[in-house]
Order: sequence, then structure tokens, then C-alpha cells
Amino acid sequence: MTPLSIDLPLLQSFESRLDPYHPEAGEIPVRVLGYGEISTVFAVAGQNLAYKRLPIFHSPAEIDDYELIYDRYNQLLQDEVGIVLPAYSRVRVSGRYGVDVLYLVQEQLPASSI
Repeated sequence: MTPLSIDLPLLQSFESRLDPYHPEAGEIPVRVLGYGEISTVFAVAGQNLAYKRLPIFHSPAEIDDYELIYDRYNQLLQDEVGIVLPAYSRVRVSGRYGVDVLYLVQEQLPASSI
């Protein structure tokens, strides 16, 4: 993983107040960058980061397993395929009802590059 400057208290505050039906209407200004089949990608105002919020896992062990696969996948992309990845990381925050939520974080790429 590449070190990123992630404002963990801000992300935790965002998650604690997140309205999944109206994410942009919260106290923390965010913009939805895209919707996937199972995730939503946000940009937080004033940051050059993209936060992909993954769906809820059933247990911390499931997140542990996913993180290992995610790290290995990125390692393979870089070392064996030769893709230069933007800086990236991952972070867990506490979701509602005491369930951890995993965010994949990377430097936001210019829209023209996608």
C-alpha cells in the first residue's frame, strides 16, 4: 500500500451520519463519483482522494480476508503486470450498529484519464 493522508476522524464522522439514499445531503460535503454494482465512490470536498465504500461484511474476519486479497491483487498488478497504480490504501471505520465498514482509498485521477 502507498501511504496516503487519510483524515480518519472525518471519514468516521461521514460514515456515522451517512444517509445511503442521499449521501450528498449530509453535513460533510461529498460528491458521488460513481456507483458500482456493490459499492459507491465518493470524493470529499477539499481532498484529492476517492473513497470506495464497500458493502457491509458479516464479520471482521471477512474484512481481514478481503484485505489480504485486495493487497495481493494490487501487488500482482504492479509487480507482475507492470501497471503503475495511483497511491492507494484501505481503512476501516465503525458503521452503524457496531459493524465495521471498509473503504478503499486512492488518489483521485483526472476525469480525462478515465
